Amino acid sequence: MSQAHNEKPDMALFWGCFIALITTSFAISIILFNLIIDKVGYRAAMLFSFVCYALYAVLALRAHGILHQSGRRHAFQARQNQVAQHPARRLAR
Repeated sequence: MSQAHNEKPDMALFWGCFIALITTSFAISIILFNLIIDKVGYRAAMLFSFVCYALYAVLALRAHGILHQSGRRHAFQARQNQVAQHPARRLAR
């Protein structure tokens, strides 16, 4: 599976592997989570889901506020540019 640097990767192979991974993990998670939900009940599962989404919303809003402060925003953008220019990232393109 070695390729020259100027050849594009086989996207059909990538998408085939991606779809196979997603569909099998989805089916396995349905089976496993159904076993857990049958033990704890749907009410507890929905309450847990609500708490997780509420916590996510709080964390996301706080992160947005922190990143968009004047000094931190520039530092964040500088770090993003530094990572984008890293030699390993250039080889991956």
